[in-house]
Amino acid sequence: MKPSVAADYEARHHLLEAILENAAHAIISTTIDGVITSFNRAAEEMLGYQAEELVGKHNPGLFHLGEQIVQRTTEFSKKLNINLEPGFTTFVCHNDLGLDNQFEWTYVRKNGSRLPVLLSITALNDAAGVKTGYLGIAQDISQIKDTEKRLKRSNDELAQFAYRTSHDLKAPLSTIKGLVGFIEEDLENKDFDEVEQNLQKISKQAGKLENLVVDILNLAKSDLEDQPFELVDLAMFFEDLRQSYELILNETGVVFSFQTLGSISVKTQKTRLKQIVGNLVLNSIKYSDPSKKTMHVEISSKVADDFCICIEDNGLGIPLEHQDSLFDMFTRFHPNKAEGSGLGMSIAHKNIKSIGGSIIFSSSNLGTRFIVKFPLIK
Repeated sequence: MKPSVAADYEARHHLLEAILENAAHAIISTTIDGVITSFNRAAEEMLGYQAEELVGKHNPGLFHLGEQIVQRTTEFSKKLNINLEPGFTTFVCHNDLGLDNQFEWTYVRKNGSRLPVLLSITALNDAAGVKTGYLGIAQDISQIKDTEKRLKRSNDELAQFAYRTSHDLKAPLSTIKGLVGFIEEDLENKDFDEVEQNLQKISKQAGKLENLVVDILNLAKSDLEDQPFELVDLAMFFEDLRQSYELILNETGVVFSFQTLGSISVKTQKTRLKQIVGNLVLNSIKYSDPSKKTMHVEISSKVADDFCICIEDNGLGIPLEHQDSLFDMFTRFHPNKAEGSGLGMSIAHKNIKSIGGSIIFSSSNLGTRFIVKFPLIK
């Protein structure tokens, strides 16, 4: 080989090596029989293996999900009308038939964890056009899969939301329409006492509509709004909350109390915190148990590596059949006990997730305890 040709060949070789090592996707080449001949840095990072562990020793089946290979072997055999045995030929049968070869596969990392990838396989040929091996390029699609799951969940929620909202909006409107008809008749008969009673009923139904619309807006805001972080004095926050519920506390006779360890301020999204704690407290008040000698709702807080708020009551508790769907939209625990949109717990849960927090609960006929944890923002 002439020196200039050799130098050009070496330069091209180094260029290809640089591309291979700095590529964002896992790139793996094999012989015709499937023995790995190269394994780039992205493949090492993706799968947890070092190149020297695999090159010349294993084929890609080592880091593929075994049951998926068997499943795809059956699938490809029927689709391509050929007889395949589970193994390397399953990966490259499309190439051997001159077909495009790009499919989603599940990689199994060295530590046993799984990773969804989009794998494209191309045949490698020499200068004479003779096949010498295969090149696989794998893209991590775990974020895409997570997004697909979230979109599906959102679409399912939207369908449920549209159905239930249309029903919940229609019921009060139908009632109002009927009451207006009664009022027209009462006015003709000059039965003004009945008119007054029906006007009060209309006002009550309009209040239901207003509360539902407010809850719908709060649910939408929990997903869309980017709230600023600010310092919140928890003692003042809980006192403001008590005052905002003073009327319903007086009506129900529920005793509301809170305790904080000294003057504690935390940096958080105050509007979201109001939605979270407010909805949990309101549920505790609405579902209080009149058979108890004293009905109470207690809030305590603690700040350490994170900050934690505990809301505890001695109310009716959450029925066992509702506990798995507690944070679903339009969930009502005791429909005969209190009215509401059934969106409060869903609003609280969405805001908790938006802040990056978590919630756990325990409940029985003795009462309910919610523990909400939030990340501590410095």
